[in-house]
Amino acid sequence: MIVLADTLSNPLTGLGRVVVDRTGIPGEFDMQLDFDYNAQDPRNPNREAALAGPSLFTALQEQWGLKLEPAKAMVTILVIDQASLPTEN
Repeated sequence: MIVLADTLSNPLTGLGRVVVDRTGIPGEFDMQLDFDYNAQDPRNPNREAALAGPSLFTALQEQWGLKLEPAKAMVTILVIDQASLPTEN
């Protein structure tokens, strides 16, 4: 479940928020989740008319029995104060 939480936390493919695995379920699973990716984008003005399937939130709850709940939690964040190009040797 940790891989799922990491994927959902990814800024490019995820929800735009940190997702913390609190299921306590150990191990790895090979599972399929069917959902409409466009259903979760609030910027999509035609999302209601174009839905081909459930949203990610609905699919997680109905198909896997998992629920995403907003909460506050301690998370590790990497902060980079400065970056520069490497110098020649």
